[in-house]
Amino acid sequence: MKNLILAIIFISVGSTISVAEQVYPVAAEDGSTYIKKWYYCQKIENNLDKKIFETLRANGVEPIAIKPTHGCSHLQDIALFDKKGNALLMSDELINARQKNLNAVKSTFWDDAPNTKPIHITEDTFPNFRKMTHTFVEGGGLISGKFANGETYVIINQDNFKNTTKNFELTKSQAKEKIAKDLGIKTNNLFVAPMGYHLDLYVYPLPNGTLLMEKKENRKSKFADALETELKKDNRFKIIRVQGIFSTRTNFFNGFSGKNNKGEIFVITNKAKDDNNRHTPELENYWAKILIKHKIKRENIYFLGSYHSVAGIDCAGAISP
Repeated sequence: MKNLILAIIFISVGSTISVAEQVYPVAAEDGSTYIKKWYYCQKIENNLDKKIFETLRANGVEPIAIKPTHGCSHLQDIALFDKKGNALLMSDELINARQKNLNAVKSTFWDDAPNTKPIHITEDTFPNFRKMTHTFVEGGGLISGKFANGETYVIINQDNFKNTTKNFELTKSQAKEKIAKDLGIKTNNLFVAPMGYHLDLYVYPLPNGTLLMEKKENRKSKFADALETELKKDNRFKIIRVQGIFSTRTNFFNGFSGKNNKGEIFVITNKAKDDNNRHTPELENYWAKILIKHKIKRENIYFLGSYHSVAGIDCAGAISP
């Protein structure tokens, strides 16, 4: 009887939480992937525009509130998924490396206690997951998409890359192989940005290797300049420089997109506001025109997020197939 009870418990647990055996590529965030879920931290629900939930459901996406033990409000920075919807959990070795050995953004990953473990998604947060062995990457420091040939690419920032080279004492080529394997992509489809700044604040991916980047003469342009120089070495990218940052409260790059239940690309990004928090709809019209040029319908472009203190709607939740 005891063995029977133990077997039932084992089956019950196994049916709730499962480890993915097959390695699938990280889900592309360029609008080429059918999105079915948007995870967000329950603690910020009252701060979100209620139209976000209506809009997501109208596009076939279910908003799902979770309660991470750390209470982190920037879920996108720590939740990563593959194209089958499996959560990609960070490397145990890097989780245990602690602050002094891990390059990351302190405001996102660390609490006030010195030398603590980094904030991360645990095995009991999502029903299906795969553990990465050599990678600790924050969502804001990663851009993913697909080239015209259908292959998935990933761009990570310098800090994320150094997590692996430094702690595992690997060469750059060795680290690229390990990280690419964790992300389920080809090694030559992994690109390392020459800086540590959050990529999702000045880069927006669109299908077929197209990247919208902050305009040369505007602020944050030095990051975009350096990244463009690096990515231009690969002719599979098409880089377009546009203005997407207008004030401390307007950043259109910090949004997210996916295919909806009609097979059309939808985009949810931040509202346009000036430094005094006043709505500036003419800027939203400007950004919509840019997206329309890339075959995104105007009715599928939504300005619903609130951007402030270098965080907006893209940081608030994590999209998943």
